[in-house]
Amino acid sequence: MKRITGIVIVLVALVLVVPFLIPTGTYLKQIERMASEQLNQPVVIGTLHLALLPTPRANISDLRVGKNDEVKVGSIAAIPELGSLFSDVKVISVIEVSNPVVQKAALDFIATMPKSEGATAKQTLLIRRIKVNNAELLWPDLNTPAMNAEALLAEGNQLQSVNLASVDGHLKAAIKPQGAGYSISLDANQWILPVGPKVLFNTLKSEMLLQGSKLNVASIDAGLYQGTLNATAELDWDKGLHALGKFRTDSIAVAEVAQLFSKQRLISGRLGGTGTFSVKTKDASKVADNLVLDYKFEVVNGVLHG
Repeated sequence: MKRITGIVIVLVALVLVVPFLIPTGTYLKQIERMASEQLNQPVVIGTLHLALLPTPRANISDLRVGKNDEVKVGSIAAIPELGSLFSDVKVISVIEVSNPVVQKAALDFIATMPKSEGATAKQTLLIRRIKVNNAELLWPDLNTPAMNAEALLAEGNQLQSVNLASVDGHLKAAIKPQGAGYSISLDANQWILPVGPKVLFNTLKSEMLLQGSKLNVASIDAGLYQGTLNATAELDWDKGLHALGKFRTDSIAVAEVAQLFSKQRLISGRLGGTGTFSVKTKDASKVADNLVLDYKFEVVNGVLHG
């Protein structure tokens, strides 16, 4: 029994140690070069190693993409289905991406990346699920929360669904393919608008359809400042940001909205009305500066102070 126990201990030790002795560094530069060619951007990988516990996986840490590290990823773990390792088509059960940070400049080179060969190419790798933890978007004058995401993929690595949730719990979104685009359902609570005045939405629900660079907002139903807001809109960002829409407000507390612009109490009452809006700008962070409103409104029990 002692000999058997000793053999088991040696085998367990080998299972734990051997994967970290594989000289992955010898072909790390080759992987970086191949990735750089595919992405058309410099790619640097800090470390790459294989592990068998808690499940067999390949681990990458400190991944950087772009001349100025426009994309940085803390770690990536690819966990394969063991039964597929000896078949022509390899299957990855889940890819876990942790702490990615994407700068605004990254969106420019992402748009110029080579297009995928698509479903007609010979399929040698299938991915079932992608999980992203604590993703950050660094955009000047745009205060976006850190997000978690989980995507399910069907055969041919076609997107089946994506669920997004802010780390602070105030924002959730569900995305599914619909025709040539994607349907988006948005649900928020105690959520602050990430651009322009810090408008607080107590509740917000929206249904949208994304097709290429166009977003059709079929409905926005929000509760804010003791009142409600309902709206529809269309957005296009093919050449700058263009947006237009209609909206209706009811019983919004004017004094609370006015405090977004001045700490002095200048006006109070309840605001209601209908209107249209439009925006045309090359910079999404400048939406508030380029907003045009046509708004017919009334203030019930309105008071001008001072």
